[in-house]
Amino acid sequence: SKCTFCVEHRNICYSPTASQDAKLKSKYLLRLHYQWANTRERGVWHAKRVEANESPDKFLVVSLDGTDQFPYGLPHFREHTKKEGNSVRMKLSMQIALVEGQPPIFYLAWEHLYGDPNWTIETLYRQLKEEETRRGGKLPPTLYLQLDNCIRENKNTYVVCWLAWLVERGVFMQIFLSFLPVGHTHFINDQVASRVSLSTKHTDITSVEKLEEVLTNCYSPCHRVEWVENVA
Repeated sequence: SKCTFCVEHRNICYSPTASQDAKLKSKYLLRLHYQWANTRERGVWHAKRVEANESPDKFLVVSLDGTDQFPYGLPHFREHTKKEGNSVRMKLSMQIALVEGQPPIFYLAWEHLYGDPNWTIETLYRQLKEEETRRGGKLPPTLYLQLDNCIRENKNTYVVCWLAWLVERGVFMQIFLSFLPVGHTHFINDQVASRVSLSTKHTDITSVEKLEEVLTNCYSPCHRVEWVENVA
């Protein structure tokens, strides 16, 4: 979704009927808005990433982003005919999980698992366990978590309460949950998703093996694909 503030004031800037004063005011407000969104909000997130790189024993940065690169389901064809468009296909959910400094992991699930808080919590749990194993059984005291502005999956009571439960249990001393402003939410997971979109656009994917091959080779550094059969 695009930022309402940006669209409204860009329309004024390009309007042939708006006054010169109105256009100058909108340009000024847009400049302030971009500074807020890109310098302050996005800058805070990048500062957290720097902290994690400089002090990995104190900070852990995890970003999750669900993406739908196969809106028509699988099998996926680079050219669609009318006959194929009317056929029934398997729907697929995809979550891109990324720990700062590590290759991304694709979590995939078939249509029997919904894109809801359970899906977010399950993939985040798996990512934390993966990182705990990589670090020798110990996690840092502070978790920086970046999620997308999706109420259905991320920005809801269930995800927030589960994170609070992790603090209550002593898994982390503190957790910072971040959401970038609406319309300015692109971060590194979206860059990975764009590589997936480009790789699948001109590729016929008719099997699970072909799907895993495309996902594994679409982005560098190398990463892996993990299938999720059920959620807690």
